[in-house]
Amino acid sequence: MEEIVNRVANSGLLVLDLEDFFPIKTVVFPVESLIDGPVLREKEFRAALAAWDITPFQNAVVSVTTDEQWIVPLWLPALVSAHLAKVALFVLWGSSENLIEAYYADVVSRLSITPYRGQTVLLKGCSTKPVPESAYAAMAFRLAPHVKSLMYGEACSTVPLCKNK
Repeated sequence: MEEIVNRVANSGLLVLDLEDFFPIKTVVFPVESLIDGPVLREKEFRAALAAWDITPFQNAVVSVTTDEQWIVPLWLPALVSAHLAKVALFVLWGSSENLIEAYYADVVSRLSITPYRGQTVLLKGCSTKPVPESAYAAMAFRLAPHVKSLMYGEACSTVPLCKNK
């Protein structure tokens, strides 16, 4: 019987699967829950923030929202974000509709491209999780100038994206 050889494993092809970065936990947090009434007073808000249990946000991707009718001082998003930075993976101030897209933009911008320099890279498609299209576009843009070749899809069926000399 002839031995089965995994040609993909022996090809030197580096597979980058953006699904690997999909957050395990996302949380939408209305900041009004820390404020007593529609008027925010800094001293009281800081006290509420200090007493706030942030353990539910551990390793979460968080969207902090506010009621459109509330007047929010410019320092409030920065203060809440700095507080959540102790435990959260990512914080977006605003609509949860853009949360995963903004998170992936951050992931792509922070990902080290060093392991992919001069390599043949497959940007794995066909994910089972809702990885935004913008993440694939951003990753291709980031990698294209640095890789030997970049492809999209699965190892058995790829779409060439770019080749460099």
